[in-house]
Order: sequence, then structure tokens, then C-alpha cells
Amino acid sequence: MKSFLKNILLILLAVGFIFLLTFFFLKETLFPKDFFSQKNIQQIESLVSEEKDFPKKEFITPDEKLKFVYPSNWVEATDTKNFQEGIPKEAREKYKFKNLFLASRIKNDIFYGLTVTEGFFDLKNTPQEIIDIMKEINDKEGITTEIIEIETKEKEAFFRALYAKKSSPNNIFYSKEKILLVDYDQNNKKAYFISFVFSRENKNEKIEKEINEILESIQLIK
Repeated sequence: MKSFLKNILLILLAVGFIFLLTFFFLKETLFPKDFFSQKNIQQIESLVSEEKDFPKKEFITPDEKLKFVYPSNWVEATDTKNFQEGIPKEAREKYKFKNLFLASRIKNDIFYGLTVTEGFFDLKNTPQEIIDIMKEINDKEGITTEIIEIETKEKEAFFRALYAKKSSPNNIFYSKEKILLVDYDQNNKKAYFISFVFSRENKNEKIEKEINEILESIQLIK
């Protein structure tokens, strides 16, 4: 149960490339003592039965530049202050990283995290260069990053990655992520990171379909 709790906390706190490292603080402040009991996990799963047809919800970024739709069985976190404070200092201060959206989905004892984060980079930075920057930040935070699939265009990238803490190299997390870049001003561009991170390799076809539909629904608003 201890390792299961650790996996849950990691997946809830992962923001794609940005891992929030305040696990024990958040465990005590965000969750009741028995929140992750097996009984509660089973009750949560029963509330999001695969047989239900969940209505769609729409998320629009605060700047109204990006939007997507997602099934309402992805439960949105309404207070992300603690998650924001856990973003590594370099990402917050140098690249102005901010968490915009956080939702989770549970199935078969696996938590699936969906996050949307924004950051600001030099106008000359390509999607690949931004990925390399974030890999360096992860490395400083004790997180290894392995890109296992990537497709890049001029202002976007799609990739899959494996993450692991250096202190627990066998505790691997999987991700499916997208980066979209928009010009912000004469010196900077804004990057949107839309990230799905899960504690085990996803083999659930229904959830894979949900993830793909969410990614396909992403639109930049002109």
C-alpha cells in the first residue's frame, strides 16, 4: 500500500516535464488520512464506471488562446496553489512556468494525470530546444527523462517519455505530451504543455481513446 500511495502522489503531482517534489507536505495538507485506503479507491472507481456516457466539458486557458474538450470523468482540481508552489524554482523564475489546469482519472489502481502548463521562452527556441531545456531542469531535480517517441514541427511537438527519480530508477512513469508555441512579444514565445502522465504503461484502450480525443480537440484560438 505504501508504494501504491507513492505512485498516486507522484502522478497527481506530475505536470508533464515539471514534477512537483513536495510529496509528503501535500499528502498531509491535501488528503485525509485514510483517503488512499483500498476501500476508498474502489469507491472512487465505482463512481466513474466505464459503462457511463460522460458529458464533455471545455477548458479554455485564462488568456483565451487555447482550448480543448474532455470527458467529465476526468476530475478537475479546483485549488492548485500548492501544486504551483511545488514547481522547481528555475522553471518558475526563469521561464515563468504556471500550472493552468490539473485533472485526474483513476482506473484499475492507476491514476492518470492531465495537466496544462504555460511557460515563456526565447523567440528563437525551437520545440526540440525547449524539450532539452526541460530535460536539464528535470535532471537538476533528480529526475531522469527518456524521450521514446517524438514528432516536431515549427511551432509544436508531440512526444512520449519515461520519467524516473534517480533515487528510485525502477519507479517509472509514462507520459504522452504535446507542446504548442505561440508568439508572445518581440522577444518571447509562450509554450503550452498539455501532458498526460500515468504510473504504469497504459494498456486500457478506452482511456487511450479518451486521451487521443482530448489531444485531437486542442485548438489555438485566434
